[in-house]
Amino acid sequence: MSNNKKDIRRAGGSVMADGHPGNPNHTMVDSLTEQQLERWFSPTVPNPVPYRLRGF
Repeated sequence: MSNNKKDIRRAGGSVMADGHPGNPNHTMVDSLTEQQLERWFSPTVPNPVPYRLRGF
């Protein structure tokens, strides 16, 4: 299943840009069930950026 904005909105969800200097591409996804989100974001992929370089 694709996870682009159009598909998320078509499923009843909302997509809002929520970037900040440390993560300008961050986006909030809302109004979907846990089951819908699980299908979209599975399998879980580890973050390839080392923790110390993530800007926390």
